[in-house]
Amino acid sequence: MILNKVKEYLDGLKDNQQLDYDWAKLYAGSLILKNPSKELDEIIYLLGQNIKDNIHELSINRFNPTEFGNTKFIIIHKENIELTQVFSKFKSKFENEIDNNKLTNEAYKWIAQFPFFDWKIYALKLLSNITYYKMDDIDESLEEIKKYISGLNNFVISDIEGIEKSSVHLFYSLNKLIEDGIEFVLSQNLDPSDSRNIVFIDDMIGTGHQASKYVNKLKDGGKIGHQKLYYYAIIGLEDGINEIKKSGLFEVVLTRKVIYNTAFNTGNIFSPEDSGVAKEMASTIGEQLTEGLDKIGPLGYENSGALVFFGHNSPNNSLPIFWASGKCKILESLDEDTEVNWTPLFPRKEKPKTAKSESTIIRPKSNVPLQNPFFTGREIKIEELHEALKSDGAAALSQPQAISGYGGIGKTETAIKYAHKYKDEYKDVFWVNADSTESLISSFVNIAGLLNLSVKDNKEQKLIVDAVKHWLEIDSSWLLIFDNADNPKLVKDFIPLRPKGHIILTSRAQIFSNLGIMNPIKMDEMSPEESKEFLLIRTGRNNHQLEQSEIDAIEQLGEELDHFPLALEQAGAYIHEKSSTFNDYLISYRKRGLELLEKTKSDRYQKTVATTWSLNFEQVEQTSNAAIDLLYVSAFLNPYSIPLELIAQGANELGPVLSESLADVESNPLALDEVLDPLNKYSL
Repeated sequence: MILNKVKEYLDGLKDNQQLDYDWAKLYAGSLILKNPSKELDEIIYLLGQNIKDNIHELSINRFNPTEFGNTKFIIIHKENIELTQVFSKFKSKFENEIDNNKLTNEAYKWIAQFPFFDWKIYALKLLSNITYYKMDDIDESLEEIKKYISGLNNFVISDIEGIEKSSVHLFYSLNKLIEDGIEFVLSQNLDPSDSRNIVFIDDMIGTGHQASKYVNKLKDGGKIGHQKLYYYAIIGLEDGINEIKKSGLFEVVLTRKVIYNTAFNTGNIFSPEDSGVAKEMASTIGEQLTEGLDKIGPLGYENSGALVFFGHNSPNNSLPIFWASGKCKILESLDEDTEVNWTPLFPRKEKPKTAKSESTIIRPKSNVPLQNPFFTGREIKIEELHEALKSDGAAALSQPQAISGYGGIGKTETAIKYAHKYKDEYKDVFWVNADSTESLISSFVNIAGLLNLSVKDNKEQKLIVDAVKHWLEIDSSWLLIFDNADNPKLVKDFIPLRPKGHIILTSRAQIFSNLGIMNPIKMDEMSPEESKEFLLIRTGRNNHQLEQSEIDAIEQLGEELDHFPLALEQAGAYIHEKSSTFNDYLISYRKRGLELLEKTKSDRYQKTVATTWSLNFEQVEQTSNAAIDLLYVSAFLNPYSIPLELIAQGANELGPVLSESLADVESNPLALDEVLDPLNKYSL
C-alpha cells in the first residue's frame, strides 16, 4: 500500500529530526499529518525524492478550517481525486445535466469539506445520483400533472401544510398552466360546505406521514367535508406513496416520478462493502447537524435518505449533509474535537421546526455576559449613564453614550453591570464585540439569529448587518452595547441612522465626535473605599474579623496599586488562591512590584496590567514617535497634573524628535495638542 510506504518514510524523517509533526494517522484512504513542521511544498518535495515512481498517484492538500486556529493538517490521499472515474461522472452530471456554473462551483467547495479520500469518493457518488429539479423541470412536471387533472370536473387546487411548505415557486408555475376558472384555495381557508372536490399539489412525497397527518388535521378541524380528495406530486419515494394510498384519504395518489431506492440501499449507489461505511459517514455528520430537530434523523426526516433537491428549496427527507448547516466535529474519528461550520450545498430556505413548538419559543432576552460576582462600586458612574440615556426628548433615544478610560479601568464590567441592573427597562439587550470589523460583523450575525431575522443564514453578511440595523430603526426598547470600541470609526457603519433604543460604547478612546458623542462618561480609578471593599469581596475576607494591621494593609495596598481595578483584581486573585495575608502581599509587592502582580491573571479579563499597558504603548508608538517620547519623559515626573508649560518650554532638552515637533510651539500652541493627541486617544 502506497500510504503505508509514505507513512514509513515520514516516520523515518521524524526519527532523524528532518521533519516533525504531532502525529500521522491512516484513515479512510488518507494519511493525515497534524501540525507538520514543514510547509506543503516542502513535504511534496521530500516525498518526490523518495517515491518518485508513485508520487503522481497521490493527491496532497492542506486541511485548515478557520475554526482550527493555529492547528494545521496536511492530508495525503491514496489517489488523485480528480483522476478517478467517480469524479468524471460527477463533473459530467453537473456540467451537462444540471448545467449551473454557480452550483457546480459550490459543489467543489462542498466536497472540499470532506477531509478523507474515501469520504470524498462517497460524497461524489451521492452527488452523481441526486435528482435535481430546475424551474424548467418543475414547469415540465406540472405540465404533466395538468394533463392528469384536466379530466376532473368541479375542483379547486390546494396545498399540503401551507404555501410556505409547498413553496410559492411551485404554485406560481402551476398558475401559468391552469385554465381560467380553476381556483387555488389555501388549505387553511378550505370550506367544508364547498361542493367542489379538492386537488392537493405537492413537490415531493417523502414518508407520506406528514401529508396524511395534515389532511386528517384539516378534516378534524372542519376544513374538509364530503368532497373527493386527489393528491398529485412531482416526485415521491415508493414507500411514501404506498403509505398515502393505504390511508384511504385520496381517490388518486400520483407522482410524475417514483424513487424506488434511497441513498444507501445496497446495490443502488454503493457496493455491499461500501454501503455501510458511506452510510456511517453521512450519519456521523448528519447526526451533529440535526441535533434537536423534530423527527429529523441523521439521514433526513424519519431517516428517509432521499437525494431529491429543487432549485427553490430542499426537502427535509433528503440527506442533511446536503441541506443542513451547523457545527460538526469533522475529525472526530481522529480524536479531534474541534467543531467546524458546515456549509450545505442545497440549504433549506426554512429551518425545520424543533421538537418544541415555534409558538412557545421565547426570543432570547439578552446575550450580555454574566455579571462579575466581585463587581464593586461604580454606582455614581452607572447612575450617570442611566440619566444620560433616559433624558427626556426624542434626541436622547438616538444619542449614543460612551464609557471612556484606559485598559483595565473597568469599562466593560461597568457596562455589564448597567445592562443587568436595568434589563427590565428593555425588551432586548445585545452585546457586540467591536474590536475589529470582523468581530462587529460576527456579532451582528449573532443578533440576527437571536431575532430570528429571515436573512440570518444569508451568505452575504452585509445584507445581515443592514437587516439588523433596519430592525433597530423600527423596533424600540432595546439596548445595544459596543464593547472594546477603541476605534470609533469602525463602529459608525454599524450604528443605525434613526435608532429607537439606547446605545453604549466602551472604549479607550476619548474623542467620539464622529458619533455625535461630545461628553463621554470617563472612568477613573476606584475610590479608596471602593478598592478596599473590592479586595475584601475578592478575597472572601470579612472586615469585622480582620486585625487592624490587616485592615491597614488593605488600605495601603489600594494606594500602592493606585486603586486601579485590574491591578486590584490580580492582587486579590493571588491573595485568595495562595491564602496569603494582605500584609505579606503588601511587603512582597513593595519589593517585587509588577513581577508579583503578573503572577495571576483575571478569569474575566485576558490581559494583565503589563500587557494592557504594553498594547497601549505599542499603538501609540505606531502612530507618533513624538508622543511615545513624551510618554517616556512623563515616566520621570509625578503622575498627577504635569504642567504642559514644562513640556513646551523644555522641548529643546527632551530629545531631537520632541524638539523638532515642538520647535514653534510658542507661535503655534496647537503643536503640543497634536503631540498629545495619540496619548489622549488611548487615555494615557
